[in-house]
Amino acid sequence: MDSTDKWVIGTIVTILLIVAFGVGVAYTLNTKKDEVLAEYSETDSEKPSIVFDKTEYDFGNLTPTSVETVTFIVSNLGAKPLKITDFKTSCGCTSVVVTIDGTKSSIFSMHTNSNWIGEIVPGSDAEIEVTYDATVHPAEGDVERFVYFNTNDPENPNPELSIKLHI
Repeated sequence: MDSTDKWVIGTIVTILLIVAFGVGVAYTLNTKKDEVLAEYSETDSEKPSIVFDKTEYDFGNLTPTSVETVTFIVSNLGAKPLKITDFKTSCGCTSVVVTIDGTKSSIFSMHTNSNWIGEIVPGSDAEIEVTYDATVHPAEGDVERFVYFNTNDPENPNPELSIKLHI
């Protein structure tokens, strides 16, 4: 076996170890997050309860260079803390920032993977700012984009928010 063969075998082994480590970390992080969110059932008398001021917003007519933001208010009307996590958008032109008690999350978008978990105590609100940037993914005509996330509210574990517009 010459040095080139050893180098190839060493490279393959290193790549396999890196992939195995990455899969293990991803599994551990997702398992922990699922355990954190799986706290209540629909029959529990005390549980979180998510309520929105609106779940869709229409920006109306925009230009191809428009950047517009709308704020959705999310409230926890339940008796236990509401946890929100795994924010994703349907397109890279749409991004999300969550504010809880004056503290802003990082920016979430279509390709964001985050372990961020926000907690809204009973009787409190949070703001979900959704920004549409027409320059990121040029479109024409009617446009609809979505925000997806997970909660520990057993009656609404996977809410969606939507924005509409016309260019």
